[in-house]
Amino acid sequence: MLSLLRSLFFLLLIGATLSAQSTTTISPDACKEDLQLLQKVLFQVHGEPFAYYDKEKFTAWFEEKASTVKEPMTTLEAYRIIGQLNPLIGDSHTEIRLPDAFYEAIDTEYLMFPFGVRFLRDSLFLTVNLSGDERAIPGSVIQRINGKEANELFHYVRQYFERDGFNETGPNIQASSLFMDYCALLIDQPSSFKVNLLAP
Repeated sequence: MLSLLRSLFFLLLIGATLSAQSTTTISPDACKEDLQLLQKVLFQVHGEPFAYYDKEKFTAWFEEKASTVKEPMTTLEAYRIIGQLNPLIGDSHTEIRLPDAFYEAIDTEYLMFPFGVRFLRDSLFLTVNLSGDERAIPGSVIQRINGKEANELFHYVRQYFERDGFNETGPNIQASSLFMDYCALLIDQPSSFKVNLLAP
Protein backbone atom coordinates (compact mmCIF):
# COMPACT_ATOMS: atom_id res chain seq x y z
CA MET A 1 0.00 0.00 0.00
CA LEU A 2 1.62 3.25 1.06
CA SER A 3 4.78 1.29 1.74
CA LEU A 4 5.05 0.95 -2.02
CA LEU A 5 5.60 4.70 -2.15
CA ARG A 6 8.13 5.66 -4.80
CA SER A 7 9.71 8.98 -5.73
CA LEU A 8 10.58 9.85 -9.30
CA PHE A 9 12.10 13.29 -9.72
CA PHE A 10 9.34 15.60 -8.47
CA LEU A 11 6.58 13.02 -8.71
CA LEU A 12 5.32 11.20 -5.63
CA LEU A 13 3.40 8.05 -6.45
CA ILE A 14 1.34 5.85 -4.21
CA GLY A 15 1.31 2.45 -5.83
CA ALA A 16 -0.55 -0.71 -4.95
CA THR A 17 -2.05 -3.66 -6.77
CA LEU A 18 -5.50 -3.42 -5.25
CA SER A 19 -8.98 -3.09 -6.68
CA ALA A 20 -10.74 0.18 -6.00
CA GLN A 21 -13.22 -1.46 -3.66
CA SER A 22 -10.60 -3.54 -1.84
CA THR A 23 -11.14 -3.86 1.89
CA THR A 24 -7.50 -4.83 2.46
CA THR A 25 -6.16 -2.71 5.28
CA ILE A 26 -2.82 -1.71 6.73
CA SER A 27 -2.24 -1.55 10.47
CA PRO A 28 -1.99 1.79 12.31
CA ASP A 29 1.73 1.20 13.01
CA ALA A 30 2.41 0.49 9.34
CA CYS A 31 0.44 3.59 8.32
CA LYS A 32 2.54 5.72 10.66
CA GLU A 33 5.74 4.18 9.28
CA ASP A 34 4.56 5.05 5.79
CA LEU A 35 3.89 8.64 6.83
CA GLN A 36 7.47 8.79 8.16
CA LEU A 37 8.73 7.38 4.85
CA LEU A 38 6.73 9.92 2.89
CA GLN A 39 8.12 12.75 5.02
CA LYS A 40 11.69 11.50 4.53
CA VAL A 41 11.29 11.12 0.76
CA LEU A 42 9.68 14.54 0.42
CA PHE A 43 12.41 16.28 2.40
CA GLN A 44 15.28 14.47 0.65
CA VAL A 45 14.11 14.24 -2.97
CA HIS A 46 11.95 17.26 -3.67
CA GLY A 47 13.95 20.13 -5.14
CA GLU A 48 12.49 22.80 -2.86
CA PRO A 49 10.04 21.35 -0.33
CA PHE A 50 10.02 24.44 1.92
CA ALA A 51 9.29 27.07 -0.73
CA TYR A 52 6.04 28.16 0.97
CA TYR A 53 6.07 26.57 4.43
CA ASP A 54 9.02 25.84 6.69
CA LYS A 55 10.20 22.44 7.85
CA GLU A 56 8.56 22.87 11.25
CA LYS A 57 5.15 23.34 9.60
CA PHE A 58 5.57 20.12 7.60
CA THR A 59 6.82 18.22 10.64
CA ALA A 60 3.83 19.38 12.69
CA TRP A 61 1.50 18.35 9.84
CA PHE A 62 2.94 14.82 9.71
CA GLU A 63 2.80 14.49 13.49
CA GLU A 64 -0.82 15.66 13.61
CA LYS A 65 -1.89 13.25 10.85
CA ALA A 66 -0.06 10.34 12.47
CA SER A 67 -1.89 11.05 15.73
CA THR A 68 -5.24 10.54 13.96
CA VAL A 69 -4.34 7.03 12.77
CA LYS A 70 -5.84 4.74 15.39
CA GLU A 71 -7.52 2.02 13.30
CA PRO A 72 -6.43 -0.07 10.28
CA MET A 73 -6.90 1.88 7.04
CA THR A 74 -7.62 1.05 3.43
CA THR A 75 -5.63 2.59 0.58
CA LEU A 76 -8.40 5.12 -0.06
CA GLU A 77 -8.63 6.11 3.60
CA ALA A 78 -4.87 6.63 3.73
CA TYR A 79 -4.95 8.70 0.54
CA ARG A 80 -7.60 10.95 2.02
CA ILE A 81 -5.01 11.88 4.65
CA ILE A 82 -1.83 12.29 2.64
CA GLY A 83 -3.52 13.88 -0.37
CA GLN A 84 -4.04 16.92 1.86
CA LEU A 85 -0.30 17.64 1.56
CA ASN A 86 -0.79 19.43 -1.76
CA PRO A 87 -1.52 22.90 -0.33
CA LEU A 88 1.63 22.72 1.82
CA ILE A 89 3.91 21.58 -1.00
CA GLY A 90 2.57 24.19 -3.43
CA ASP A 91 4.28 22.62 -6.45
CA SER A 92 2.32 21.79 -9.59
CA HIS A 93 5.05 19.28 -10.55
CA THR A 94 4.41 17.19 -7.45
CA GLU A 95 1.50 14.79 -7.62
CA ILE A 96 0.11 12.41 -5.03
CA ARG A 97 -1.93 9.68 -6.70
CA LEU A 98 -3.98 6.64 -5.91
CA PRO A 99 -3.39 3.35 -7.74
CA ASP A 100 -4.80 3.44 -11.29
CA ALA A 101 -7.61 1.05 -10.32
CA PHE A 102 -9.29 3.81 -8.33
CA TYR A 103 -9.38 6.23 -11.26
CA GLU A 104 -10.71 3.51 -13.54
CA ALA A 105 -13.39 2.70 -10.95
CA ILE A 106 -14.69 6.27 -11.00
CA ASP A 107 -16.63 5.42 -14.17
CA THR A 108 -17.67 1.90 -13.17
CA GLU A 109 -17.95 1.50 -9.40
CA TYR A 110 -18.64 4.92 -7.90
CA LEU A 111 -21.80 6.96 -8.20
CA MET A 112 -21.07 10.04 -10.30
CA PHE A 113 -22.31 13.38 -9.04
CA PRO A 114 -24.96 14.31 -11.65
CA PHE A 115 -24.04 17.97 -12.13
CA GLY A 116 -21.12 19.73 -13.72
CA VAL A 117 -20.02 22.62 -11.51
CA ARG A 118 -18.03 25.82 -11.41
CA PHE A 119 -16.75 27.47 -8.26
CA LEU A 120 -17.10 31.24 -8.29
CA ARG A 121 -17.13 33.84 -5.49
CA ASP A 122 -17.16 31.12 -2.83
CA SER A 123 -20.28 29.49 -4.27
CA LEU A 124 -20.69 26.28 -6.24
CA PHE A 125 -22.75 26.80 -9.40
CA LEU A 126 -24.49 24.12 -11.45
CA THR A 127 -23.28 24.33 -15.05
CA VAL A 128 -24.37 21.02 -16.60
CA ASN A 129 -27.38 18.89 -15.64
CA LEU A 130 -26.93 15.17 -16.26
CA SER A 131 -29.54 14.10 -13.72
CA GLY A 132 -32.52 14.03 -16.04
CA ASP A 133 -34.41 16.23 -13.57
CA GLU A 134 -35.45 19.39 -15.42
CA ARG A 135 -35.90 21.27 -12.14
CA ALA A 136 -32.11 21.49 -11.86
CA ILE A 137 -31.43 24.64 -13.89
CA PRO A 138 -27.89 25.56 -14.99
CA GLY A 139 -26.86 28.70 -13.14
CA SER A 140 -28.40 27.50 -9.88
CA VAL A 141 -26.29 27.66 -6.73
CA ILE A 142 -25.68 24.25 -5.17
CA GLN A 143 -26.22 24.89 -1.47
CA ARG A 144 -25.98 21.42 0.09
CA ILE A 145 -25.07 17.92 -1.01
CA ASN A 146 -26.41 15.13 1.20
CA GLY A 147 -26.87 17.62 4.00
CA LYS A 148 -23.34 19.07 3.80
CA GLU A 149 -22.50 22.62 2.74
CA ALA A 150 -21.54 22.47 -0.94
CA ASN A 151 -18.83 25.14 -0.80
CA GLU A 152 -17.18 23.32 2.11
CA LEU A 153 -17.22 20.06 0.15
CA PHE A 154 -15.64 21.85 -2.80
CA HIS A 155 -12.88 23.24 -0.59
CA TYR A 156 -12.28 19.73 0.71
CA VAL A 157 -12.01 18.24 -2.80
CA ARG A 158 -9.85 21.13 -4.05
CA GLN A 159 -7.03 20.44 -1.58
CA TYR A 160 -6.25 17.16 -3.37
CA PHE A 161 -5.14 18.97 -6.53
CA GLU A 162 -1.61 20.27 -7.01
CA ARG A 163 -1.05 24.01 -7.28
CA ASP A 164 1.63 26.68 -7.65
CA GLY A 165 2.21 28.23 -4.25
CA PHE A 166 -0.84 30.03 -2.90
CA ASN A 167 -2.47 30.43 -6.32
CA GLU A 168 -5.85 28.68 -6.22
CA THR A 169 -6.71 29.19 -9.92
CA GLY A 170 -5.33 25.82 -11.03
CA PRO A 171 -6.94 23.72 -8.28
CA ASN A 172 -10.21 25.65 -8.68
CA ILE A 173 -10.32 24.74 -12.37
CA GLN A 174 -9.30 21.12 -11.80
CA ALA A 175 -11.69 20.58 -8.92
CA SER A 176 -14.55 22.18 -10.88
CA SER A 177 -13.84 20.03 -13.93
CA LEU A 178 -13.53 16.80 -11.96
CA PHE A 179 -15.94 17.39 -9.07
CA MET A 180 -18.63 15.16 -10.56
CA ASP A 181 -16.09 12.31 -10.78
CA TYR A 182 -14.19 12.85 -7.53
CA CYS A 183 -17.02 13.80 -5.19
CA ALA A 184 -17.85 10.22 -4.18
CA LEU A 185 -14.23 9.06 -4.30
CA LEU A 186 -12.89 11.69 -1.92
CA ILE A 187 -15.83 12.28 0.40
CA ASP A 188 -17.80 9.05 0.70
CA GLN A 189 -19.56 6.49 -1.49
CA PRO A 190 -23.25 7.41 -1.28
CA SER A 191 -25.98 5.34 -2.89
CA SER A 192 -27.70 8.55 -3.97
CA PHE A 193 -27.26 12.32 -3.95
CA LYS A 194 -29.70 14.71 -2.31
CA VAL A 195 -28.93 18.20 -3.62
CA ASN A 196 -30.38 21.50 -2.40
CA LEU A 197 -30.40 24.16 -5.13
CA LEU A 198 -31.05 27.89 -5.22
CA ALA A 199 -32.47 28.68 -8.68
CA PRO A 200 -31.08 31.70 -10.56
